[in-house]
Amino acid sequence: MPTIIRCKACGAKLEFAPGQKICICKYCQSVNTLTIPDNIQLYNNANELRNRCEFDRAIHLYEDMIRMDPEDAESYFGLALCKYGIEYVQDPATGRRIPTCRRLQMIPMSQDEDYKKAIRYADDEVRQVYEEECVKIEKILARARILAANGEKFDVFISYKESEEDGSRTEASVIAQDLYERLTSQGYRVFFSRKTLEDMAGLEYEPVIYSALPSAKVLLL
Repeated sequence: MPTIIRCKACGAKLEFAPGQKICICKYCQSVNTLTIPDNIQLYNNANELRNRCEFDRAIHLYEDMIRMDPEDAESYFGLALCKYGIEYVQDPATGRRIPTCRRLQMIPMSQDEDYKKAIRYADDEVRQVYEEECVKIEKILARARILAANGEKFDVFISYKESEEDGSRTEASVIAQDLYERLTSQGYRVFFSRKTLEDMAGLEYEPVIYSALPSAKVLLL
């Protein structure tokens, strides 16, 4: 059975030519680097977990691959992506997959030890891809830190599930909105994502939540 290499961003099947180390996904235009053949299925699984935001589970798989090969640049880069909670989401305007941050870190990605090891063990062609990706991620992180530092403070944070698997609104969402309206009418500053985030770009959700949650005196689950 031929080995299937999947895109790190969208999970689509990639088509690497013999000897090729860099491949552009024809579905989402993401730049991919070739992984070690013996680890490809494990790497596919790790990427899938990361793109489902199951970062801690993905980290275990990347660490397993590093134990098999302590100079596996691709797995070190995957570890760095997990630390910074990088998920590739589709840009509605272009259809491309772009990185977004789900874990706000204060240390720039370029200073992360696993990223440095990825750079150290990668060859020149692959290293350039890592460095270009790091520049994009650091711009997002810088914006996220500004939003988090200047974010609105809240008295109450309402945590709930918005949608069912079929896309319909949950009963919890209806109850949460009733609580939101009653509390705000009494003068409380309430974080309720359905209202608080409705006019905000998707890439800016995480830093706002990151700022709002610790500021609230009460969490309603």
